[in-house]
Amino acid sequence: MAPGMPARPFWWPGCSERWFGQPFTFGDLRRVVGFLVAACLATAASGIGGAATLTLLHPETTAPNWDVWREWFLSSWVGLVVVAPLVIGMAQTWRNPPSKGEWIGGVGVLSLTVVACSYTMAQKTELLALHLVRALSCCRCCCG
Repeated sequence: MAPGMPARPFWWPGCSERWFGQPFTFGDLRRVVGFLVAACLATAASGIGGAATLTLLHPETTAPNWDVWREWFLSSWVGLVVVAPLVIGMAQTWRNPPSKGEWIGGVGVLSLTVVACSYTMAQKTELLALHLVRALSCCRCCCG
């Protein structure tokens, strides 16, 4: 059960293209909802197997089966919902490379985000979120 977990975000794009059509994008609400429902079903099934395996093979586990399933489900779902869209976006970028201006804008926004996160970790300011939203809005207006 556990060895397949890291591979799930990578086989999801192939399965989703088969179900939703070529190529899979998050362009409409039907596909986004379908992705979230499929992620819930896949991680719920995985959670059943994982919780059963953990509680049966590790008798020192004192947590109830429901708690083990819930933790397994939530961690697996978050991983799938975060990583699979990244893999899907990378596949779209590979098929249709962005223009030079889009690359510059993307690198600029990514750099700004890294600087803002670094500053937040160092200073712990409350107004940084407001400044970050303003800066990203400015980048969006200029680049996009």
